[in-house]
Order: sequence, then C-alpha cells, then structure tokens
Amino acid sequence: MGGYFSKNFQDKIGMKKKSSSSKRQINCQTFLVKNKISRNETKNENEGIKKFCQDIENEDVDRTHLIHFYFGVVWNSNFKSPIEKILQNGALILDVGCGPGTFCTDLATTYTRSNFVGLDWNPIFPTHIKPPNVSFYKHNLFEGIPFAEKKFDFIHIRFMKHCFNEIDWEQKIMPELFRVLKPGGWIEFMEFNKYIYNIGTTTSLVLEKFLEKNNFNYFHISRQKFQDIIQIYESQLASITIEEKINTWYPVQSLSTFDLGMLTALC
Repeated sequence: MGGYFSKNFQDKIGMKKKSSSSKRQINCQTFLVKNKISRNETKNENEGIKKFCQDIENEDVDRTHLIHFYFGVVWNSNFKSPIEKILQNGALILDVGCGPGTFCTDLATTYTRSNFVGLDWNPIFPTHIKPPNVSFYKHNLFEGIPFAEKKFDFIHIRFMKHCFNEIDWEQKIMPELFRVLKPGGWIEFMEFNKYIYNIGTTTSLVLEKFLEKNNFNYFHISRQKFQDIIQIYESQLASITIEEKINTWYPVQSLSTFDLGMLTALC
C-alpha cells in the first residue's frame, strides 16, 4: 500500500475542523519511562491474543490514521517525553506495533535528521511511498526485538496493552524494550481506559458487547498491574511519569502528573 490518505479520510479531517467543540469525555493515559544514564550491564504464543491483534488488517486503515491525529490534538503533541531537541539534532526512534505507520511517517516529515523504525507483524505499513528516513519491518514480538541492545533513543508504543497477557509483558515484551533502549533514553506508553463513565443502560450493554467481542475482558491488564510491571525496572530508571487527559466537566483535575514517589499513593 502507498503512504497516502484516501479521499474519505481527507473529508473526515475537513469535518473535524468544522466540529472541534465536541464535549465527549477523553480519558487516556501516557506512561513516560526514562532510562538512567548509567546502569549495571548485565514460542509459546497465545493464539487468542494473536488473532485479536491481527484483526486490524481487516479494519479501516483510515480510521487508524484518524486516531493518530485525534490524539495529537488531545495532547497538543505527538509525544509527551522531553525529546524535542534530540529529534531535531538526530535520533533513532522505534515504534512498536506501528500498524499503518502513521506515527513514524508523520514525525519523519518534521524531524528529518532523525530516523524512524516501525515494527508490526501485519505488513499494512507503506512499503514504497514513505519518507526516506523511515523503515518498516514485519516482525513477531514474541520472537524478541530484532535489534542490538542500547540502540534507540526513544521507543513509542501505543494501545498495545491488550495485545499481551501479564506473563508476556513481564517476561518477553518489557525486557526487550529495556534491552534496546539507550541509557538516557525514553519509553512512552499510551493506553486508554476501557470504561466509559456516566453512561446509561443502552451504552453499557453496547460497551460490554464490544469488550467481549474484542477480548478486552479476558486479556485486559489493570492499570495498577501494568505499573507494577514497569516498576520491576525501577532500579534502572531515572523517572516514571503518568499523565491523564480527562475533559474538564469531569469532577477531577483535567491533567495530572505523578512522579515515582507519588505513584503508590495517588494511582
């Protein structure tokens, strides 16, 4: 497939510009994990998870593009990690579970000195029409990340929490992410809350059917458990930050930042 947007997607963007005053709740969370500058150096796949994560091949890729730009508006940025300067100067970026490659291709056109690598086991990413500083690889994460250790300045992983169970995250995925991250580098996880608040009976039933159909109820890892897995690497990390976006009408602070010391008390 080529690296272009369909007429349908362009029309959606036009509609978005005209209706930017939506009051629907936004609730997602970003985990920012920074590696310490110095540190000590020292195929059993779940078919249900595999099938779920492969289903995107049959979905509308335009919708995946739209989600990327939507959250760019929500966060007023494509990333929250403090990496602007290193991107401008030239860095190596890894996007895990890149899908159609929207994150890589979007940033690559802005940060032309940096190089972007996307990994996904579904080759729905562009193979010919793409920026010259972008590379995509078809790869199964259960086989590890196919790069040398301490290679990447920044690792981006979005909406992948539901693709692996707790054992996979703890024993396979997370160790590989930290292995290929440079000392002083950043990992950024963006995940969503699967629940919708203040809903009625009909929406509740629709949500439950959606979660059941897409295996969220079975494979979902709680927010606390995901944080616990990250904290296994606490001795290697300089900081862990969590940010949430929630519409201002919801009765909590709209943007909350927690450092590692506050993690247990407030989350």
